[in-house]
Amino acid sequence: MQLQFAIVLLVFGPTSEFIVHKMGSIKPIIIVTSVTATGFLFLLAFHGSWMAVAAGLAVLLTGLSLTNVGALNVTLLATPAEFTAYRLG
Repeated sequence: MQLQFAIVLLVFGPTSEFIVHKMGSIKPIIIVTSVTATGFLFLLAFHGSWMAVAAGLAVLLTGLSLTNVGALNVTLLATPAEFTAYRLG
């Protein structure tokens, strides 16, 4: 399971920067929040086999990695420059 998390983060970590740059900050957060919810619901419904759990975790982690970058971008854009370190801390 750890390898799967690492692979998904490796793929969608850098990709999320391009998505946020192209679409803005708010639209990707709304979209990937629904992807994250879908991943949770998939895990709730199909947790009988390890393949179903692995697929659910892949969907869940995709949403979480994209949400992380989008939320950080929104926080940085909404904060004055002199208070950025306080907000991110």
